[in-house]
Amino acid sequence: MTDYPDVPTFRELGHPSLVSSTWCALSAPAGFPRPVAVRLHAELSTFLARPEMQKQLSRYGLLPEPMTMEAFNRFVSSESARWRPMIEAANLIVKE
Repeated sequence: MTDYPDVPTFRELGHPSLVSSTWCALSAPAGFPRPVAVRLHAELSTFLARPEMQKQLSRYGLLPEPMTMEAFNRFVSSESARWRPMIEAANLIVKE
């Protein structure tokens, strides 16, 4: 990790299979009008693709990874399944 050379990676700490990242997204509640969601998705994708936006985000170590709405739903499902056993083992409560 070149940005923080003094911070050890999970692998360096003895956890080679632990991989984690932080992500954020814009989402809407169930029943949100699909045409509006499609338009928001298109506008946000265009905005995030602008070179000046890419430069600004990279200053904060952020890397946009645009995906379709369907791919995002699959991603959230896979992340939920991946972290659920650890959440349950730690007796954490997830409020939805």
